[in-house]
Amino acid sequence: MTDKGIKISPKYYKSDWDKLSLNGLNSDWNKAVDIFDDRMKGRFFKQIELLDKNPNRKVGIFAGFAIMALSCLLIETIEQFINGRIRTGQGMDEKAFYDFFQRSPDFSDFFNTQEKADIFYRQIRCGLLHQAQTKRESTIHIKSEKMLQWVDPNDIQKGIKIQRQKFHNEVLKIYENYCFDLRDSRNLNLKNKFKRKMEHIINQN
Repeated sequence: MTDKGIKISPKYYKSDWDKLSLNGLNSDWNKAVDIFDDRMKGRFFKQIELLDKNPNRKVGIFAGFAIMALSCLLIETIEQFINGRIRTGQGMDEKAFYDFFQRSPDFSDFFNTQEKADIFYRQIRCGLLHQAQTKRESTIHIKSEKMLQWVDPNDIQKGIKIQRQKFHNEVLKIYENYCFDLRDSRNLNLKNKFKRKMEHIINQN
């Protein structure tokens, strides 16, 4: 740690955030989004890219579980920022995934009910984060197939086949749209929710 405080992203320190005056519609909002974007890209999105495109293809090919686990982390985190929540929990976890999936036409066409989103939550998110495995017959792959398919359309509880690169690219699109919306001066409510979540993180350090 330096006199600038703890480093909160590759480029920025806590002191950089503390200097901001995030009231009304001043220009500091763009700097706040820059700091947030640097943090999210540096800690998560670029790490996923390094895994996926690793020149050692034994790393890239078998990085599916790690990449999907990070994608699940991003889904929950982005949804928390959008809603200004400090944490998900309290029975909101499954709903957070459904709500996130509704932000993309490609996701929402597939996860068009809470029940379907719950299958992803239980078999992918919880499977990877709690047991380091997918559950039932769900699989993660890099074949040239659709982003999302049911293992058995007649029994969706059997699981989901996920093309991990297409899935992650869709998560990235939602994230980039969120950052774009944060820079729009008209979205003051969205900005204030973002500020609440970000300041909670910064002040933990």
